Amino acid sequence: MSGGIAYMYDPDSSFASRCNTEMVALDKVETPADEAELRGYLEAHFAHTGSTVAERILGDWDTARGQFVKVFPLDYKRVLLERAARDAEQQLAAASG
Repeated sequence: MSGGIAYMYDPDSSFASRCNTEMVALDKVETPADEAELRGYLEAHFAHTGSTVAERILGDWDTARGQFVKVFPLDYKRVLLERAARDAEQQLAAASG
């Protein structure tokens, strides 16, 4: 992983114990945008590979989606939060000025 977000399929909830959480945050896939992104990756993977695992996950999406962990590098998360704050300040300044 090189600074981006990853989604790990973790049906037995063991990933956190095998991950360096000093460098990444482990989040649930909660937002509709994250869920759509993850499902899109799985659909593309299935379309290109015919993966039976992807097919099974997609076939049981309501259950399987809760078994993924969003792996978010802390530095990347910080940069995105700073960028969002800066953009909000700029919008506020433009609206009031």
